[in-house]
Amino acid sequence: LKFAQRSRPASAPLLPPPLATMFGASQVFGTPAISPDAKRPREEKQIVLPITLRAVEAAFAHRSDSGEDLKFFGAEPSALVVVAMVESVVRQSTGLEMVLNDATGRMKARYFVSEGAPPEDVVPGVYISAFGSARAAPGPHLSLSGVRLVESADEISYHMIEVAHAMLRLQ
Repeated sequence: LKFAQRSRPASAPLLPPPLATMFGASQVFGTPAISPDAKRPREEKQIVLPITLRAVEAAFAHRSDSGEDLKFFGAEPSALVVVAMVESVVRQSTGLEMVLNDATGRMKARYFVSEGAPPEDVVPGVYISAFGSARAAPGPHLSLSGVRLVESADEISYHMIEVAHAMLRLQ
Protein backbone atom coordinates (compact mmCIF):
# COMPACT_ATOMS: atom_id res chain seq x y z
CA LEU A 1 0.00 0.00 0.00
CA LYS A 2 1.16 3.44 -0.79
CA PHE A 3 0.07 6.59 0.97
CA ALA A 4 -0.16 10.00 -0.58
CA GLN A 5 2.65 12.18 0.60
CA ARG A 6 2.32 15.88 1.09
CA SER A 7 5.14 18.05 0.21
CA ARG A 8 6.27 20.22 3.08
CA PRO A 9 8.91 22.86 3.28
CA ALA A 10 12.14 21.89 5.02
CA SER A 11 11.57 24.46 7.75
CA ALA A 12 8.11 23.09 8.67
CA PRO A 13 7.86 21.31 12.04
CA LEU A 14 7.42 17.56 12.15
CA LEU A 15 4.95 17.74 15.04
CA PRO A 16 1.25 18.33 14.44
CA PRO A 17 -0.05 21.82 15.17
CA PRO A 18 -1.39 22.43 18.68
CA LEU A 19 -5.05 21.63 19.30
CA ALA A 20 -5.92 25.29 19.74
CA THR A 21 -4.81 26.09 16.18
CA MET A 22 -6.52 23.01 14.76
CA PHE A 23 -9.90 23.51 16.42
CA GLY A 24 -9.92 27.17 17.35
CA ALA A 25 -8.94 28.78 20.62
CA SER A 26 -12.42 28.65 22.10
CA GLN A 27 -13.07 24.95 21.68
CA VAL A 28 -11.17 21.74 21.98
CA PHE A 29 -13.16 18.70 20.85
CA GLY A 30 -16.47 20.48 21.43
CA THR A 31 -15.66 21.59 24.98
CA PRO A 32 -15.71 25.35 25.50
CA ALA A 33 -12.54 26.82 26.91
CA ILE A 34 -12.83 28.00 30.53
CA SER A 35 -11.01 31.13 31.45
CA PRO A 36 -9.19 31.21 34.80
CA ASP A 37 -11.55 33.99 35.95
CA ALA A 38 -14.59 31.78 35.40
CA LYS A 39 -13.66 29.25 38.09
CA ARG A 40 -16.62 28.39 40.28
CA PRO A 41 -16.43 26.81 43.70
CA ARG A 42 -16.90 23.09 43.28
CA GLU A 43 -19.36 21.59 45.71
CA GLU A 44 -19.34 17.83 45.90
CA LYS A 45 -22.35 16.04 47.33
CA GLN A 46 -21.85 12.59 48.74
CA ILE A 47 -25.01 10.56 48.66
CA VAL A 48 -23.74 7.73 50.85
CA LEU A 49 -21.20 8.64 53.52
CA PRO A 50 -19.04 6.13 55.42
CA ILE A 51 -19.05 7.22 59.05
CA THR A 52 -17.91 6.30 62.56
CA LEU A 53 -20.21 6.33 65.57
CA ARG A 54 -18.06 9.07 67.14
CA ALA A 55 -18.81 11.31 64.16
CA VAL A 56 -22.55 10.63 64.55
CA GLU A 57 -22.36 11.56 68.24
CA ALA A 58 -20.40 14.72 67.35
CA ALA A 59 -22.98 15.68 64.73
CA PHE A 60 -25.81 15.29 67.27
CA ALA A 61 -23.86 17.38 69.81
CA HIS A 62 -23.19 20.12 67.24
CA ARG A 63 -26.84 20.10 66.18
CA SER A 64 -28.08 20.54 69.75
CA ASP A 65 -25.66 23.45 70.28
CA SER A 66 -26.36 25.29 67.03
CA GLY A 67 -29.90 24.17 66.11
CA GLU A 68 -28.81 23.46 62.51
CA ASP A 69 -29.65 20.43 60.41
CA LEU A 70 -27.67 17.27 61.10
CA LYS A 71 -24.41 17.57 59.16
CA PHE A 72 -21.37 15.33 58.93
CA PHE A 73 -18.11 17.12 58.08
CA GLY A 74 -20.24 19.98 56.70
CA ALA A 75 -22.35 17.77 54.40
CA GLU A 76 -25.89 16.44 54.64
CA PRO A 77 -25.73 12.88 53.28
CA SER A 78 -28.84 10.94 52.39
CA ALA A 79 -27.45 7.70 53.82
CA LEU A 80 -24.72 6.63 56.23
CA VAL A 81 -22.64 3.44 56.20
CA VAL A 82 -21.28 2.06 59.46
CA VAL A 83 -19.25 -1.06 60.29
CA ALA A 84 -19.52 -2.05 63.94
CA MET A 85 -19.76 -4.90 66.42
CA VAL A 86 -23.16 -5.81 67.80
CA GLU A 87 -23.03 -5.60 71.61
CA SER A 88 -26.65 -6.49 72.32
CA VAL A 89 -29.75 -7.42 70.33
CA VAL A 90 -33.44 -7.26 71.19
CA ARG A 91 -35.50 -9.22 68.67
CA GLN A 92 -38.99 -8.06 67.79
CA SER A 93 -41.49 -9.26 65.23
CA THR A 94 -40.83 -6.22 63.02
CA GLY A 95 -37.07 -5.91 63.40
CA LEU A 96 -34.08 -5.60 65.69
CA GLU A 97 -32.94 -3.10 68.29
CA MET A 98 -29.18 -3.22 68.72
CA VAL A 99 -26.36 -1.47 70.50
CA LEU A 100 -23.42 -1.02 68.12
CA ASN A 101 -19.76 -0.36 68.98
CA ASP A 102 -17.15 0.52 66.35
CA ALA A 103 -14.25 1.30 68.77
CA THR A 104 -14.90 5.04 68.39
CA GLY A 105 -18.25 5.09 70.14
CA ARG A 106 -21.38 3.21 71.12
CA MET A 107 -24.88 3.88 69.78
CA LYS A 108 -28.35 2.35 69.57
CA ALA A 109 -29.59 1.20 66.18
CA ARG A 110 -33.00 0.08 64.97
CA TYR A 111 -33.48 -2.17 61.96
CA PHE A 112 -37.02 -2.64 60.71
CA VAL A 113 -37.84 -5.52 58.37
CA SER A 114 -40.60 -4.92 55.85
CA GLU A 115 -40.85 -8.52 54.60
CA GLY A 116 -40.30 -11.72 56.54
CA ALA A 117 -38.58 -12.14 59.87
CA PRO A 118 -35.49 -10.29 61.09
CA PRO A 119 -32.16 -11.99 60.30
CA GLU A 120 -31.22 -14.71 62.79
CA ASP A 121 -27.46 -14.47 62.24
CA VAL A 122 -27.20 -11.00 63.88
CA VAL A 123 -26.16 -11.92 67.42
CA PRO A 124 -23.98 -10.20 70.03
CA GLY A 125 -20.30 -10.35 69.16
CA VAL A 126 -20.58 -10.31 65.35
CA TYR A 127 -19.54 -7.42 63.14
CA ILE A 128 -22.08 -5.97 60.75
CA SER A 129 -22.01 -3.53 57.88
CA ALA A 130 -25.16 -1.44 57.86
CA PHE A 131 -26.59 1.54 56.04
CA GLY A 132 -29.32 3.94 57.04
CA SER A 133 -29.79 7.38 58.55
CA ALA A 134 -29.29 9.12 61.87
CA ARG A 135 -32.44 10.00 63.81
CA ALA A 136 -32.88 12.21 66.86
CA ALA A 137 -36.28 10.99 68.09
CA PRO A 138 -37.02 9.27 70.47
CA GLY A 139 -33.30 9.55 71.21
CA PRO A 140 -30.13 9.67 69.13
CA HIS A 141 -29.99 6.42 67.15
CA LEU A 142 -29.34 4.96 63.72
CA SER A 143 -32.35 3.89 61.69
CA LEU A 144 -30.95 1.08 59.56
CA SER A 145 -32.29 0.19 56.13
CA GLY A 146 -29.95 -2.73 55.46
CA VAL A 147 -27.72 -5.03 57.49
CA ARG A 148 -25.24 -7.74 56.51
CA LEU A 149 -22.54 -9.64 58.34
CA VAL A 150 -18.92 -8.64 57.80
CA GLU A 151 -17.14 -11.45 56.00
CA SER A 152 -13.53 -10.44 56.64
CA ALA A 153 -11.61 -8.37 59.16
CA ASP A 154 -10.27 -6.40 56.20
CA GLU A 155 -13.72 -4.82 55.79
CA ILE A 156 -13.38 -3.15 59.19
CA SER A 157 -10.04 -1.50 58.45
CA TYR A 158 -11.11 -0.64 54.89
CA HIS A 159 -14.20 1.10 56.27
CA MET A 160 -12.04 3.20 58.60
CA ILE A 161 -9.88 4.22 55.63
CA GLU A 162 -13.03 5.13 53.68
CA VAL A 163 -14.20 7.27 56.62
CA ALA A 164 -10.89 9.14 56.77
CA HIS A 165 -10.88 9.68 53.02
CA ALA A 166 -14.47 10.97 52.97
CA MET A 167 -13.74 13.29 55.90
CA LEU A 168 -10.68 14.77 54.19
CA ARG A 169 -12.56 15.31 50.93
CA LEU A 170 -15.43 17.10 52.66
CA GLN A 171 -13.32 19.38 54.85
